[in-house]
Amino acid sequence: MAWIAVALAFPGSERASSWMGTPVAVAAVSLLCVWIGWSALRSFWRRRRASFLLHFGCALILGGWVWGRVVQLLDRVPEAEVVGSLWLSENEESRELRKGYQLRSYAGDLPFSVKVEKLTIVSSYEASCELRITESNRAPYTVELHNTSPVYLAGYCVAQSYWDKVQDPHGFRPEPTSYTVLQFIRDTGVKPVAGSMALWDGDCTDTLWSGERLTEYVGRIPFSVRLNRCYATRYDGPESPIKEYCSQVTILEPGREPRHLDILVNHPAYIQGYWIYQWNYTEKTDSNGYPIKYTVLRFSRDPGVPVVFAGFAFLLVGLFLVVIRRR
Repeated sequence: MAWIAVALAFPGSERASSWMGTPVAVAAVSLLCVWIGWSALRSFWRRRRASFLLHFGCALILGGWVWGRVVQLLDRVPEAEVVGSLWLSENEESRELRKGYQLRSYAGDLPFSVKVEKLTIVSSYEASCELRITESNRAPYTVELHNTSPVYLAGYCVAQSYWDKVQDPHGFRPEPTSYTVLQFIRDTGVKPVAGSMALWDGDCTDTLWSGERLTEYVGRIPFSVRLNRCYATRYDGPESPIKEYCSQVTILEPGREPRHLDILVNHPAYIQGYWIYQWNYTEKTDSNGYPIKYTVLRFSRDPGVPVVFAGFAFLLVGLFLVVIRRR
């Protein structure tokens, strides 16, 4: 095991991680885990306590790692299906979904119609809109949609995937026209393994995204995260290097009291099997002079982590017994 760890250090952490995530590597580590586990059983039958604890601890560490990788391999299947999109300007209404290049292909009709009553574009990173939803069996109602906080309507996840302002080429409208692209996603209900969420102060969501601009839907986690405040502290003055980034969040879980946490770069939070990391922080102005300040939290679920921690505990106890016997 020591020689393997040394060999994997040479190609670099990213390349080694990609190699170890392949099915062949997972199968090889599984065989090694079985062999070490059998050695632990032999030591137990021969009443060699120190040897049993050492081998059993190593088997738990490898078994926990294998468990986490198997879950990630099985969950690489698509967890959600993008049914289609709507390209709407302000005061425009439609129920006809489109897909393909520039949304030219017909993808079906929604069971309700969507009208953009108000579209607010803050910057190229932030936008929101008011949608008026009209269903056949109930009165029309209005929902608020933020690009980082989707809404769920009649089995669809509705996300704001794009927005912009364009000038009328014919000159009929002197002011630029604002439009947005709404993406309609059908969730399979699979618990996501990893993803991220971008949050502005006051945002609250339970949805994870991926991709360069976090526009690819991943799934929903079993709790919501509300960002109360995000900030960066510096060593001395405003021009000095960044000391640390921090996101002050509130965790909202069904049936439990809200929990207030501070998530720092090297101090992640652990909630219902998910590690929550401070992944990114941006505080600047874009080309139009709009302020941009948001945080990105990274979520990762690895069910084998508790097993790995238990393996380290057995390993430490075994080493302690070896040291005592040698004295």
